Amino acid sequence: YGIYIYADIDKDMGATLDMERMYIEDNTISNCSYGIYLSEGWNHTTITGNTIFDNGIGIYVWGGYAGNYENTDTEIHWNKIYNNTGYGLLYHMTGAPTTPYINATYNWWGNGNGPSNSSMIDPVTGEWANGTGDAIGGGVANDNIHFDPWIGKIMLYQGWNMITMPVWNDSIDTAEELGDYINEKAGWKICTVITKWDASEQQYISHVVDFGADFSLNPGEGYFVFVRADICLSINGTIVEPDVNITLKPGYNLIGHTKVMMTTALQIGQNISNCVKVGRWNASATPQQWMPECIVAYGINNFDVIAGDAVLIYRSEGVEKWYG
Repeated sequence: YGIYIYADIDKDMGATLDMERMYIEDNTISNCSYGIYLSEGWNHTTITGNTIFDNGIGIYVWGGYAGNYENTDTEIHWNKIYNNTGYGLLYHMTGAPTTPYINATYNWWGNGNGPSNSSMIDPVTGEWANGTGDAIGGGVANDNIHFDPWIGKIMLYQGWNMITMPVWNDSIDTAEELGDYINEKAGWKICTVITKWDASEQQYISHVVDFGADFSLNPGEGYFVFVRADICLSINGTIVEPDVNITLKPGYNLIGHTKVMMTTALQIGQNISNCVKVGRWNASATPQQWMPECIVAYGINNFDVIAGDAVLIYRSEGVEKWYG
């Protein structure tokens, strides 16, 4: 075992056991039969920020017997789970498949198209595990893991969307190729315009899909994508976080978050010199709109930023390399 969590108590009269939440964070675990093993009796566990690969089973959660469920309130988020030969995540139950689900959203499963196992369905969203990443399983249950969304999946809303490529696909190097990819997934020409921000000239540059001048895409850049209807998009590809290398200019810069672990606008601003504010576009609002900016000096209007999100930052002066 990489990490083995076990809790037990003798059933003596008057015996009590008060277990608060267990956190398993920021570990790298490989070449084990089980990367993380949660045995019976350990409820309220949070597993975040771990890299779990090349194991037999990445994470094993013992769910218990029918009518006697264990390991309730399990949270598994922002982990890199890949190349595990059996399962990336196995929530094993014995008995009737009426299992309380565990929450395992926003993980990287080895491919941006999500985890595999065509018999597993997300109990919250109804999404099937039809990706090519690590397998997930539920013992006798096929609906006990809430895995959707995952890292590599983004929601595009009708109108303008401010995004970055959450994963990288070598066949999507230009705005035209991204538009074609979205349209192929949708089955019709849903994406019509892709726009980037030129920080050197402080102006927008747009590409009309199937027409006009194209431009290259780069890891860590942000883009505006216009679609004519809502579409949930999974991008087949691998994580790009080691490859971000963006030159930030004075004025506005449109950048994207590609790391598996979530961050905040304030953390981004604090890690960029001379960054005054960080803004976001709310594509899901009616009407769509810019939200109040996070003012770095005062820490106000802070917001979460996850892989696939883009933010518009304003720098007061200087040129700087940014590695995401």
